[in-house]
Amino acid sequence: MKDHYFQRKKFITNYIVAIITFILTLIMGIVIFFNGVSIAVENNSRKTLITNVVRQSEHLNTILNINYSYLNGLAQELSKSRDLFSEDKVSLIQVFMHNTDLNRTAIIDPNGNALYDNEVIKNVAHRRYLKNLCKTNNLFQIL
Repeated sequence: MKDHYFQRKKFITNYIVAIITFILTLIMGIVIFFNGVSIAVENNSRKTLITNVVRQSEHLNTILNINYSYLNGLAQELSKSRDLFSEDKVSLIQVFMHNTDLNRTAIIDPNGNALYDNEVIKNVAHRRYLKNLCKTNNLFQIL
C-alpha cells in the first residue's frame, strides 16, 4: 500500500510540475509575443507618422508658396496707382480673401496705416514685421 501511495504521490507531483512548467512556458511565450508585437507596432507607427508629416509639410509648403505668389501679384497690382485705399482696392482684397484660405489681408501704406479687407483702418507702424519690411523692402524675406 505504501508503494501505491508513493507512486500516486510521485505521479501527482510530476503532474503538478508539468502543469506549472506548461503555464510558465505559456506565460513566457505570451509575454515575448506581445513584446515583439508592441515593438513592431511602435516602429511601423513611427515610420507611418514620419511619412505623413513629411507629406503634409510638403503640401503645406506648396500651398504657402501659391498663396505668397498670389499675394505678390496682388501687391504688384495694388502698387500701380497712388490711391492705396480706394474702393477698387478694397473690393480687390475682399475678392482675394473670399477665394483663399487666408484670414486677414491688409493694404499698408508707407506711414503704417493698414486698411484690412473688413474695411477697418489701423496704424501698424510700431509692429516689428513692418519695421523689418521697411529695412529689407521685401516682405518674403522677413516671413
